[in-house]
Amino acid sequence: MNKSDILKAAKWRQAIKQFDPTRKINDDDFNFILEIARISPTSNGIEPWNAIVVQNADLRQKLIKVAPGGTSQLNTASHVVILTTKRASQLKPGSDYIKHMSRDVHDHPAVQFAAWKQVYRVFLSSMLGVLKNDDLLEAHAQRQAYIVLGNMMLAAAEIGIDSSPMEGFYSKKFDKTLAEAGVLDPTTDRSTVMVAFGYRPSDTATTKTRPSEKLKKLVFDYDGDHKTRRSLDEIVKTV
Repeated sequence: MNKSDILKAAKWRQAIKQFDPTRKINDDDFNFILEIARISPTSNGIEPWNAIVVQNADLRQKLIKVAPGGTSQLNTASHVVILTTKRASQLKPGSDYIKHMSRDVHDHPAVQFAAWKQVYRVFLSSMLGVLKNDDLLEAHAQRQAYIVLGNMMLAAAEIGIDSSPMEGFYSKKFDKTLAEAGVLDPTTDRSTVMVAFGYRPSDTATTKTRPSEKLKKLVFDYDGDHKTRRSLDEIVKTV
């Protein structure tokens, strides 16, 4: 792994508002981006997110009506991904989703699940203080989606694919549109952020960022174990 190549990709990446609509990402490259998303780390390994890949032109036009901040991207991007996160009811210890993650994904036996559930409960209640506040609990899940988002965008940049993250949508109307399309159950999941992928037009101007001395240094530790993850079939819906 070459550090200079990673840094070069990060510096090259910028939020593209208007993509070249004539250029499409091939399946192999897009599946690479999805795989990077799938193996991204999340708090306690509960992976409280899913992805909806919106390729249907009619659905994109419906989303534009409730997502004014993503009009040009939805119109021109090769691929658009909506990252959704779990509702509070799905995130609490003992919920069916938490049981699924422990038993079916991480292969915890019953005794280990009981111990893990208690650790998870203490983490949410005593450490984060979010267990009894649904809004804060869902916000914690949403933060996990942004880890996934960052990994996807950097991975895309490393293979020469542009991206644009978007939060400019009316959440309730946006979720209603997805529910009517049959790809979201708003009682268990909510939209968190969109990201568009494609290729910039040749005349796109470069953007400026703050100098490095103005930034704080952050260190993330990750053990690299990708074996206990959900499958892409479970995570991703394509419409």
